[in-house]
Amino acid sequence: ADPMQARGFLTAAGIDVAETVVCARSDEAVAAADALGYPAVLKVVHPTLSHKSDVGGVRLGLSDPAAVRRAAEDLLALRPDARVLVQPQAAGMEFVVGGLRDPGFGPVVMVGLGGTAVEVLGDVQFAVAPIDVDYAERMLRSLRGAALLDGVRGAEPVDVAALCTLVVAVGDLLVGVPEIAEIDLNPVLATATGVLPVDWRIAADS
Repeated sequence: ADPMQARGFLTAAGIDVAETVVCARSDEAVAAADALGYPAVLKVVHPTLSHKSDVGGVRLGLSDPAAVRRAAEDLLALRPDARVLVQPQAAGMEFVVGGLRDPGFGPVVMVGLGGTAVEVLGDVQFAVAPIDVDYAERMLRSLRGAALLDGVRGAEPVDVAALCTLVVAVGDLLVGVPEIAEIDLNPVLATATGVLPVDWRIAADS
C-alpha cells in the first residue's frame, strides 16, 4: 500500500508511527523538513524499491535545508516518478515487528531484532495471533539478543511494555482485517520511554 495510506491505516488502529510527509519535489522536501524539524531523514518511495537502503535510498542526519535539497534531488533521480518521504530523525534500539497470514496457521505475528540486520541475524520469534502482552514478552525474552532489552554496557533499557503492546496490536490487526496479507514495521525504534515505527509496509491479499 501507499506509505501514507498505510500510515493512516496504522494510526486508525492505534499504532503510532513517525511523523511523515511524502514529497514529489526537492522544494517540497525542504518545506517539510522545516516544518518537522532538523535533523531530517529522507527516504525514496517507489513501487520497485522495497529495500531502500540497498540502492542508497535513505539519507540520515540532514541538518539544514541545503542538505535536504541535495538529498531530495539525488533520491528523486533514482527512478522516474520517485517520491521522497521526509521524517524527523529519531533514535533508539532497532526492532522489527510484523506479521503475515500463513495458509496453515492463519494470522502469525513476529518480533525480532530489526533494522537492516534482521535478515542477517535471523533473531526473530513467531506466534499465532491473537496473543496477549504476557505472551509478547515471552517472545521478546526468547530472542538471542534479549539481554539488550535491559540495557548492556551502559545502554538504556527499552520500554518492554510498549514493545509488547505494539506486538499485540499488530497481531490484533491481522486477526481483525482479513484483507491484510502482511505487515512489516522495520525498524521500530525502542527507547526507555516508548517505541516508534519509522518504516512500515502493508500488503493486501491479491
